Amino acid sequence: QEAEVADIMEIVKKRAEIEKRYGRELESLAKQMRGKHKDMMANLDSGSSVSQILRRLILETGDLARDHSSLDEVLNTEMIGICQNILSDVHFQHKQCRLAGQDIQGNVMRTLFDLQNKNKVLQKCKSNYNQAERKFMEVSREVNKLEKEIKPEKREKSNKYQEKKKLHMNKPG
Repeated sequence: QEAEVADIMEIVKKRAEIEKRYGRELESLAKQMRGKHKDMMANLDSGSSVSQILRRLILETGDLARDHSSLDEVLNTEMIGICQNILSDVHFQHKQCRLAGQDIQGNVMRTLFDLQNKNKVLQKCKSNYNQAERKFMEVSREVNKLEKEIKPEKREKSNKYQEKKKLHMNKPG
């Protein structure tokens, strides 16, 4: 957008220069013709139809010269000002977008960091759970083995059996 606005400004400036030059040339032509036909220009009522056409053409050339000079002023002030306002707006919008992008990036980075940390905690918890579950299964096998090896009346007195049974009762999860 900035390049396009710069191109518009270049066209407007060059056109203003052309209008100014054209206006000066028309003014010079009108001035030259007014000087050459001073008597005819002073005498508004008399003269042939050719004289009236020439007088009218000289006056219109002067008016056209002023119009082109005015157009030069409008192009140099109004249009260039509008283009500069557009550029300022574009810069402001660019800055706002950049700030919004940085804000979004910061939020995304914080969220990813939090997610990564929570994922580490989850993986550690899973690992601990799996380890506890394996230990529980191992203790369950040992309790079952001891129940088969030790007679029911001797189980109460067996320290090994009581210890494994206690561990087995504290089931994880």
